[in-house]
Amino acid sequence: MQPYQPLVQPTIDSFKPTAPPPKKLTILYYNDIHGKPRKMPHYVTAFNQLAQQAQADGSQVIRLSGGDNHIGKSEKDWEVELQQMNLMGLDSTAYGNHESDLGIHNFVVGEQHIDPRFPTLISNVTLPPQNELWNLVKVGDVSLQPRLMKYPAGPNQPALNVGLIGVTTPDLHTVKMLESDLQGMQEFNLDKTIAVVQQQIDALKRAGAQAVILESHMGYDKEAELAKRTQGLTAIVGGHSHDELWGMTLKDPSHQYHGANKPNMVLGTDGKPVYIVQAGHAGKLIGQLQLTLGPDNTVAEVDNTMLPVAGFPRDPRADAVLDKAYGHAKQVATFTRAVDNTRIMYEPNPVAQFMADAMRQETGADIGLFRSSIARDNIEAGPFYDHQLGTLFPFKDELVVVKATGQQILEALNISAKESVQRHDPHPSLLQTSKNLRITMDEKLGKVTKAMWQNPQGQWEPLNASKTYTVAADDYMVSNKKEFTPLVLPIATHMGKGIKQVFLETVQKKGPPNTPITLMLDDRLTIKADPSAATPVPLPDLHKLTTLVQRTYGTPSANPFVTALG
Repeated sequence: MQPYQPLVQPTIDSFKPTAPPPKKLTILYYNDIHGKPRKMPHYVTAFNQLAQQAQADGSQVIRLSGGDNHIGKSEKDWEVELQQMNLMGLDSTAYGNHESDLGIHNFVVGEQHIDPRFPTLISNVTLPPQNELWNLVKVGDVSLQPRLMKYPAGPNQPALNVGLIGVTTPDLHTVKMLESDLQGMQEFNLDKTIAVVQQQIDALKRAGAQAVILESHMGYDKEAELAKRTQGLTAIVGGHSHDELWGMTLKDPSHQYHGANKPNMVLGTDGKPVYIVQAGHAGKLIGQLQLTLGPDNTVAEVDNTMLPVAGFPRDPRADAVLDKAYGHAKQVATFTRAVDNTRIMYEPNPVAQFMADAMRQETGADIGLFRSSIARDNIEAGPFYDHQLGTLFPFKDELVVVKATGQQILEALNISAKESVQRHDPHPSLLQTSKNLRITMDEKLGKVTKAMWQNPQGQWEPLNASKTYTVAADDYMVSNKKEFTPLVLPIATHMGKGIKQVFLETVQKKGPPNTPITLMLDDRLTIKADPSAATPVPLPDLHKLTTLVQRTYGTPSANPFVTALG
């Protein structure tokens, strides 16, 4: 016999209706990966595992890119990257300036060959009738209109409608070398972009959007300005300025902007917050912005996290795509130390110094000058493979020699000091020298205060303003009238080989592929710090974060049903 149980009297609370589950939205994002297909298998795993975990926690999930998925390498690379983005389950992407590095024609051909399962959103441009992007607009692979994502209700997830808008940089033409690459496409200025975005926000709200996300490749400053001058945006997934916006504010840990804060929570014209996120560049990080919406669809809770992509295992399907396209990797060198090239555009760097020396030795020039923006990937300690050459040096820069006066060289170095040391703008990047040219830059003044050249007799002497020197450089630098203009000079000698080949041949001269090579900084470049600048704040410990990621995550998930608006 069961023991007697007293009767439990119902209370008033027993008759209350069960509260609906909260409306949660997780935005998984990355930006400015700059065409690194060999890193993308990590992203495939990261996107799918983080999506599964968020959905299990009752959140709807959207997967976005802030643009510059590609960089000017080859048509094959673009097609491989599109296949990887399909495996990532990407929902849409902004159009970055590097998307047209190979020209609109090759961008379109690559998309037609692969048939991406996500659109590129680009609302702030006009296309003439002959522009081949219309071929993608017709089939929905490119959209000039916003998009409404309709997430159906799940076991612990309420239905949710999310609006998406995409914009490219308003300075698209100024960062393109060839006008013909764009086939007459014209981008809007910032004011017109803001007006168009507001119109599209309003259209999405009328269509039932409960949250509106802007995918932008405008850079942080313009994204913050847009957020302040619009209303109805929930968040901006940004790109172009390569910011690592940890948490919900940035205190400039890498001293990029002289200690100025770059808040990623900005109030719109309605007084409501707009959350701005970016995940750096070069395939290092994946971002996770988690939002909980209140009854009136305002954000009640927010959390922004970034995780190192290398902490996620490689997806075997993605690796199979790589092997089919490129074949198995071959080792070409062994490096004893890792080199982080994240700050190569702004700081002295051993890869840049190595290349300036290699260019000078290859040509026999008096001076070697290396444009830091050529190198776009890190070097890990251990084996270095042939496929990494294309991610380390993605551009088709050719080695050349020009004749320049000491005055022209000094003027170019002053541009480097002003733009890269004082303002820390990535265009132009830091101009790094061969070891026989020692220079001192003053960060506060933004100029070179001392330049000493070692002559063939081994003696050090001031760089002579009136003397003509032979300079090893790359063909882009001496032909591009937007960066180091004093060195835009006739080419005296075209060496017939690319910067990538110079790097490969130089490491091969050191011995077999297993020969240890150590890349280290020396004292050829001294930067006198600005004493008024803020003390740098250390970045999070990526090793600890990587370990945490490796202990945590699980398997892929399906994409939501989506519809196009407009």
